[in-house]
Amino acid sequence: MVSARFPNGVFQLAQASEANRGRALLKASTELFVSEPTHVLAEIHMYEELALQLLRITPLDDRRLVAHMLSRHKDAPAAVLRALMADDISVAAVIIEKAETVPEVDLIALVATGSPDHLRSLARRVRPSPALVEALVRNLPEADLPILLDNATARIPAHVMPMVIAAAQGRPEIARALGGRIEDLDDAALTDLFLDLDTRGRRRVVQGLEILALRAFASKTAIPRPPAPSAELVQALSRAALLRDLDVLAGLLADLLSVEETLARRLLLDEGGEPLAIALKAVGLDPATNTRLLLFTGGPDQRDYFQMKRLMDLNESISLRSAAILVSRWRQDRPPLPQRRPRHVPLSEEGSPLRAAAPAARRVPTAAPSTPATRDRA
Repeated sequence: MVSARFPNGVFQLAQASEANRGRALLKASTELFVSEPTHVLAEIHMYEELALQLLRITPLDDRRLVAHMLSRHKDAPAAVLRALMADDISVAAVIIEKAETVPEVDLIALVATGSPDHLRSLARRVRPSPALVEALVRNLPEADLPILLDNATARIPAHVMPMVIAAAQGRPEIARALGGRIEDLDDAALTDLFLDLDTRGRRRVVQGLEILALRAFASKTAIPRPPAPSAELVQALSRAALLRDLDVLAGLLADLLSVEETLARRLLLDEGGEPLAIALKAVGLDPATNTRLLLFTGGPDQRDYFQMKRLMDLNESISLRSAAILVSRWRQDRPPLPQRRPRHVPLSEEGSPLRAAAPAARRVPTAAPSTPATRDRA
């Protein structure tokens, strides 16, 4: 039978001088503790008492190693984990992000008492609980909110998502991180963040707009559309686009879309070009004018062939109703988004009024007992 090897910490402890032996004791005892997958309660209490005494004299590098070892052990004492979370951030981050046995109440308490570095580590934690996610959304600085949104293991509760969407208004970093979430966010919920999203997020919004258009059509909701442009206005737009006169273009486009001039200027300067391509579809301009406006906007240089093809394909493929919905969200008096209609409940479904009024069990009538036919007697 092969004997088990002594942990490295035991040999280091034997070779250490008298002055350093106490400082190396925590690492050695932790190696012994994690070498067994499970422990009885008395062993856990013994290690907890020893570790809490030695943490004050243990070097930072050893405390970091202790944190790595305990983060993977299911019997790690909660008091020791709590002490390590209050340590230097290089030590605390290991426990905060990876240790699965940390009590949820300690993590939520750290949201209120921890430093910004501790909050960022909490945002990176693997599979955080819904309560912890809500506490982070309410307390994280806005600059650090993308860290939580980039955490693929974190799920944003439905009642918390409106707070995240509100925080993303006018903040492209948050909006783009939010646009990368698929599991817990509906595409249509990103509609009001369209201008702050990247290409991937805007593609999701276009898909959601088509669903919103179908909802509006099903509910017979009228979508306000800008008036048809006059021939003089179309000529003025084309002339201003060729001259690259941004001031004139912004004023004409603002009048055409019934939006503020600052927003119209933002549409013209957007590098991606998707907002302008959709806005031009909503007002019903001819393809030649659309091409001029898209070609000579978006920056000091004109767009290349591949950019123009992508934008013209978007302009042609998106429905007029979907484009009108997006443009209506850019106005001050914007209407509410079309809502999903309630699901039809058939009368034959369990629990419907018809079924509830019916008797619990249908009785099958039984045939009357047959009687023998009477015979004529002589």
